[in-house]
Amino acid sequence: MTPRPLERRAIIAALKVRQGAGVPDDVPICSYDFAVKQGVAVRFMPISSMEGIYDRHSKTIVISSLRPWGRRAFTCAHEYGHHVFGHGAHVDELPEERQEPRAPEELLADRFAGFLLMPRLAVLDGFRKRGVDPSRCGPTDAYMIACWLGVSYGAFLTHASLAVGVMPKGVADGLRRVSPKEVKAGLAPGCLGDELIVVDEHWANALDLVVGDIAMLPGGTIVEGAVTETINKTSTATYVRATSRGIGRALLGQWAVSIRVMPAEYTGLARCRHIPEEDNA
Repeated sequence: MTPRPLERRAIIAALKVRQGAGVPDDVPICSYDFAVKQGVAVRFMPISSMEGIYDRHSKTIVISSLRPWGRRAFTCAHEYGHHVFGHGAHVDELPEERQEPRAPEELLADRFAGFLLMPRLAVLDGFRKRGVDPSRCGPTDAYMIACWLGVSYGAFLTHASLAVGVMPKGVADGLRRVSPKEVKAGLAPGCLGDELIVVDEHWANALDLVVGDIAMLPGGTIVEGAVTETINKTSTATYVRATSRGIGRALLGQWAVSIRVMPAEYTGLARCRHIPEEDNA
């Protein structure tokens, strides 16, 4: 299968799945919730040697809870792609441990995941809502839109430029020379070793965090609940760290989003990840 037919097949399948679920092509999704709503069980396990697993017989996806924020979401979408295309059982190794070239099924699932999480309309809307010209996009804007879409900085740059053609390749190449670590240093000095999710008032979905993650919220945001602690405030941002499993809320004027926190190295079903243990017994 040549790359062009493979990508076409991935695009059609991703858009069809969204349409079947009643989800517009211009909004972000939570891949865990999406898969569960389509009848696929999603579990987390702290396995260091792999990204994810799909078992066709039990219709179950297993994701390593040790992987970074955006990578976990992409892996879930990738494994869900195996389900959509009727592939057999798959174990996806860490990229650095992969010995053989990727099989067509893996490439197809990867492309599907990209188009499921980042349809062209959603990428365009990410720029439009923030008044950002893709040809003049800076690292901070790219990082913010990647967070909004629920993917990593690198995955967003690759998809926005090569897969959907919204961002000029030269711009993406230039942005790629600025590492996520450097972007985080500019946004949240002193938090370089932490996962940083940048949230703005265009978010509508719940904000999913792991204990220890930091969220950069708009300045003046009020945070309710006992699942986070405020670690810094400026005129333009409120920084909170996820501290305990459960659900909270962020509010600013008419804008509000739920904050859902799961434990670090979580083991269990995705649908229970943010439910306190005493309520989940």
